Amino acid sequence: MEKIIMENFLKIVLTVFFSIAWIAVQAFEYRIVSKPGNKLPDGVECHLVNEVDCFTVYNDSVKNGAIDISGECERPFPAELLITNKNPDSLIFISLNLIVEPGMMTVDFDKRMVEGGELNRKLSDYEKRIGELWKKDGKQAMQEMKNEFIANRDNAFGEKILIEIGNEGSSPDEWDEALKYIGEETKSLEKIRSLSDRMERLRSSWEGQPYKELSGKGLDGSPVSLSDYVGKGKIVIADFWASWCKGCIIEAKEYLKPLYEQYKDSKDVEIIGIAIDDISEAVKKHGIEWDQLMDCKKVMGIYTIYAFPEIIMFGPDGTILHRHLRGEEIERRLVEALQEKKELQADEN
Repeated sequence: MEKIIMENFLKIVLTVFFSIAWIAVQAFEYRIVSKPGNKLPDGVECHLVNEVDCFTVYNDSVKNGAIDISGECERPFPAELLITNKNPDSLIFISLNLIVEPGMMTVDFDKRMVEGGELNRKLSDYEKRIGELWKKDGKQAMQEMKNEFIANRDNAFGEKILIEIGNEGSSPDEWDEALKYIGEETKSLEKIRSLSDRMERLRSSWEGQPYKELSGKGLDGSPVSLSDYVGKGKIVIADFWASWCKGCIIEAKEYLKPLYEQYKDSKDVEIIGIAIDDISEAVKKHGIEWDQLMDCKKVMGIYTIYAFPEIIMFGPDGTILHRHLRGEEIERRLVEALQEKKELQADEN
């Protein structure tokens, strides 16, 4: 009996020993510095955030115009480097993606890129390529993201792409398909679990589902609802936004305004804005002429919106046709929807 106990004890000791030894072998040191000549204002805040575990790895202020972050971790991880301050008169906000991997990484703030390591090289090449694709065709960009993720599903670069797939417009079904390529350990990472929860909430307001009612007020202060526009036989482009969102203003002026000028007298197309705050001053300042629903406080929960702008296209019967529309894709999808509407009317006649 004593011999059996001793053998079991030795097995436990050896298991613990080799587990510790394995972790020690996997652990590595890293250092992140700014490129010489990239001068940062002293005193601004510097944060290094682990994106998969959702915690801040480093938090300090910039000294001598440069950053110098060092540490040790057990596995490479996708991260975000944030440089910011709290001065509204001279606001600084720099956000850079990187992979924390063994060795030295150099941050070039002028070029908005990180050099050092094989995974960071892949990330840099990937961001340039995907950035160009998003300008041309969001669907094609998403497919390329999926291909890159599958090819790198076993490393931190793949984890970075998986997070982007969850954030950049994948459907709940597409997310479920992506999860088939990863193991339970990756699925249990905080960010991946959070995105999975979001996707479940998104299902009820995804493409193919009927619209959900919203209530707010018009620019004149009168009560107004989404159903005053949607489900009335027109294709409705709804721009979900906020007055403080600079990206929303750019999207509206560069892409929605030309469409509004083209279709403002159309019997088939309606463009509306849906805002969570009072945007009455913003529409005057930026020449936004289409109808607005403002002070829609519950819109983010009802439509599971986490970032603005969010542009949704509704069909003539109120069905959600497309979500996460951006840039030139808005007009492409509108032309397709108009053609489908025309063909349907021809079949009915």
